[in-house]
Amino acid sequence: MKNTLLISFSALSTLILALLIIQWLAPGLLGLPVDLRLVQVDKKVPPFFEGVFRREDLASPNFILQDPFTGVRSKPFYPDADGWGPNDLLGFRNKAVPTVADIIMIGDSQTYGNNAFLGDNWPQQTMQNLPKQFTHYSMAVGGWSAPQYLNMFKNANLFRPRVVIVAFYTGNDPLESFMQSYGSPYWSFLIPDKTLSTDDVPAFKWSWPPTKSDSTEITFADGLKQTFTPGVRLKSNIDHPVIHAGYQILKNVAAEITREAISLGVQPVFTIIPTKELVYSRKVKDENIHVSEDYDLLVQRESINIADLQQAILSNTGARYIDVIGPLQSAALNARPLYPGHGNGHPIAYGYEVIGLAIAAEVNVMLPHIGEGFVGVQPTESTVKPYLLRDGILYHFPTRELVVENGWQRPDGDLVSERDLATYPKKIVETIDIKKYGPR
Repeated sequence: MKNTLLISFSALSTLILALLIIQWLAPGLLGLPVDLRLVQVDKKVPPFFEGVFRREDLASPNFILQDPFTGVRSKPFYPDADGWGPNDLLGFRNKAVPTVADIIMIGDSQTYGNNAFLGDNWPQQTMQNLPKQFTHYSMAVGGWSAPQYLNMFKNANLFRPRVVIVAFYTGNDPLESFMQSYGSPYWSFLIPDKTLSTDDVPAFKWSWPPTKSDSTEITFADGLKQTFTPGVRLKSNIDHPVIHAGYQILKNVAAEITREAISLGVQPVFTIIPTKELVYSRKVKDENIHVSEDYDLLVQRESINIADLQQAILSNTGARYIDVIGPLQSAALNARPLYPGHGNGHPIAYGYEVIGLAIAAEVNVMLPHIGEGFVGVQPTESTVKPYLLRDGILYHFPTRELVVENGWQRPDGDLVSERDLATYPKKIVETIDIKKYGPR
C-alpha cells in the first residue's frame, strides 16, 4: 500500500512539474496567451521601458552621465538650450530617433557641435548641402574616443545606413583612447602594446582648463584675435609610447570598422578634425608670428601623426577619407572667425559649415540617386508594387486600373528595394488627376 501511494505521489509530482515547465516555456500550449505571461525581473530579462525611460537620467542635473561601457553618455531628452541639445531618447543630438538613416555620423564633442546650435553643427550642415530625401543620425558624445566610436558603429548598423562617417579628433582622441582601452577590461581587446599601462602616462605640465600662463592670445593682421592653448592639445601628440599606442588604437578601430562595414554593404568614411592650432598654422606662418615653442611643437607633431593616421586609414580596402583640414586652413586665411576668440577649441557655426561643405561634396557621390518617374518594388516573385517618384514624394497606386486612368499605359521603371525608398515621404493615390499624377 505504501509503495502504491509513493508511486502515485511521485507520478503526480512529476506531472505537476511538467505542467509548470510547459506553462513557463510554452504558455500558449495551455491556453494562456503569450502576451499575458509574466516574466520575473532579473539580469537576463531587464524591464524594457524602465531601461529606456530611466528616471535617474531624467532627474539628473548633469548633462554628462556615467556608463559602465562607454564611460560617459549624454543626458536623454535634453532640451535645445544655450547651444546644447536637443538630445533624443538615446542621448544623441537629434530631434528624433529614425527607423532608417542613410548617413550615420560618429564622433565626440567636435561632432556633437559644442559652441553651436543644432542646425549649425557639421552633421546638420552636411545634410543641408545634400538632396533632401537623404536622412542622417548623429551618434556623438563629448568625451568619447576610438573605443566608443567602434561600439557605436556596431549599433549604427541597425539603422541600415548607406554611409557611416567616423570623425577622429587629434586634439584628445589618442590619449583618451589609450586611457579608455588600458583602463577598462571591457576595452582591453584594443590594447596594442601589453607592456604599457596607465601608469606610463607622462605627467603633463599643462592642466585643464588651461591656466592663463598656458594660453597665448594673438592678433592677426586683419584684426582677428585668437587664443591658443597648444599645451593642452600637445598631450595627445607628443612623441611618447603612450601616444603612439593611442594612435595605433585609432588605426585599429578604423580597420575594424572598415572590415565590418564592407561586409554589410556600408560605405565606411573617415575624417580627421584637427586642433584649432593646426587650422591657423598656415596663417601664423604666412604672417611670421611666433606663438610659443609648444605651438610649434604641436603643429609639427600633429602634422606627422595625421599623415600617418590618414595613410593607415587609406590602406584599408574600401575605406574612404575626406580631408577637412585643407578647407579649414584655407578658410582661416580670411578674417571671418572659425573658432571663438577665447581658448575653446571647438568651432563656431562658420567652422562647422566649412567641415559640413567638405563632407557633403564627397558623400553626395556615395549615395544612390533615384531618378524621377516610376519605380517598382518586388516583394514577391510574381508581383511588383508600383510607385511614382515625383518632386521628392513617392506616390503609390493601389490598383493597376488607377495607374491607367491617370494616363499611364506602361508604367515601367527600375526595380528597387524597400530600403531604397525608405526615406522618401509616401502618399497613396486615391483619385484621377492626370495633371498631378500623369506623364509629363
